[in-house]
Amino acid sequence: MRNECPGRVVALLVAALVWGGASAAEPARAVPWRALGAREQQLLAPLQHEWDRLPAERRARLRDGAARWEAMSPGEREAARTRFREWQSLPPDRRAALQDRLRRFKSLPPAEQSKLEETYQRFRALPPEQRRALRERWRAQRETPGRLAPEARERLRERLKALPADERRALRQKLRGMTPAERRAYLEGVLAPRPRP
Repeated sequence: MRNECPGRVVALLVAALVWGGASAAEPARAVPWRALGAREQQLLAPLQHEWDRLPAERRARLRDGAARWEAMSPGEREAARTRFREWQSLPPDRRAALQDRLRRFKSLPPAEQSKLEETYQRFRALPPEQRRALRERWRAQRETPGRLAPEARERLRERLKALPADERRALRQKLRGMTPAERRAYLEGVLAPRPRP
C-alpha cells in the first residue's frame, strides 16, 4: 500500500490540474497539514514536508483531487495514471500549449464552456473512423495555404458579427465558391485598413 503513494500523488496532481479545483468565486482556505483527516494525510503523504508552504489554492486543489481519487474505481485510477504518464512524456512546448489552451477555456463564459464540452462529447461519441476523418479534415484546413493569420481571422469574425444576417450568408456563399488562394486575397482586401478621406 505504501508504494502506491507516489502514484496517488501523481494522479492527484493530474486530477487537480485537469479538472480544476476550488471555485474562483470562493477563496481557498489554507488548511494546515495537522488539520487534514487521516485518509487525506495518507494520500498526500509525499507532500507532507512542503504542505504548509503551498499556496492555499493549490492545497484546495490537491484536497479536491484526493477526494476525487478516493471516489474513483480501480479502472479510473489506472486511467488517471496512464494520462499522467502520457502528460509527462509530452515535450515541454506541447505541455505549455495545452496548459495555455486550458487557461483560455477556463476564461470563457460558462455558456461557451458548456457548448464546447457538449461538442467534444458528441465528437467522442462518433465511431473512431469518423473521428479520424474529421481530424484529417481539420488538419488539412489548418494547413491550407489560403488560410488567414489568426489576427486576421479575429478581425474577420468581428466584421462578420457587425453584418446583418442576410449579408453574412451571402458573403459566406460567395467565399465558398472561391479557391483558398482567391478567398485569402479577397479577405485580405476586405480586411485591409481603408485610407481616410
